[in-house]
Amino acid sequence: SKFSNMNKKYIQTISVILILLSLYSCDKKTDSIQSISLNSASSISETGFTAHWETISSDIQSLTLEIATDEEFSNIVKSSIINDLKFDHHTIDGLQGARKYYFRLNAKLPTGESIISNIKTVKTTYFSQVVTYQTEDGLTISGKLSYLNYNENPMPAVIFMHEMGVFVNNWNNSEVVDGLIAKGYAC
Repeated sequence: SKFSNMNKKYIQTISVILILLSLYSCDKKTDSIQSISLNSASSISETGFTAHWETISSDIQSLTLEIATDEEFSNIVKSSIINDLKFDHHTIDGLQGARKYYFRLNAKLPTGESIISNIKTVKTTYFSQVVTYQTEDGLTISGKLSYLNYNENPMPAVIFMHEMGVFVNNWNNSEVVDGLIAKGYAC
């Protein structure tokens, strides 16, 4: 009975020590939480954008901003190393207009491990202007001309019309229109 009570106390003591050790190790992990969180893009243009982020870590060795055309990042089109880790934003240029891109941050730690941020999307813009024409019989025809402003070799123009009594809004923000503009067509 004495031996049994001693074993119980020994097991309880070991259990308390193990619990305290696990709590202590959890506290240590909490002190060195490492994460990167991407915010939305700003200054979006035909050829680029500015990515913004927040980091929670003191031991990131390097940051790389990766831009891809697919969510799996199998087709990375741009990769920029961020040399000054004090910055919380970076501007990317040299992209194509009217296209959807995915971007993320890849942080390298001294241990050789990587931390990958959340993934964000951005859609580059294109130039648009309202145009009006006066017909010979006095009718005014209005429309919106959209194209890539930087395109040196534009493709022919494609005209999108709406049915009688229907608004042109059916074509606004259409993937068909955006896809043609991305290929160099004026729409």
